[in-house]
Amino acid sequence: MCVGADYVQHVFDVLTDASEEFGLGHGGYFAINSLRMEKGCRHWGHDVDFC
Repeated sequence: MCVGADYVQHVFDVLTDASEEFGLGHGGYFAINSLRMEKGCRHWGHDVDFC
């Protein structure tokens, strides 16, 4: 699903507000990379899809 540039901020706000119920926060690229190693996925970018 693609989101137009005019709606990106709104989508971000909605997702951020909805995540508060579950205690979720933002995760950066380095966090995603370390989680990939814990899961046992190969190097990011060499995988065609998620494990």
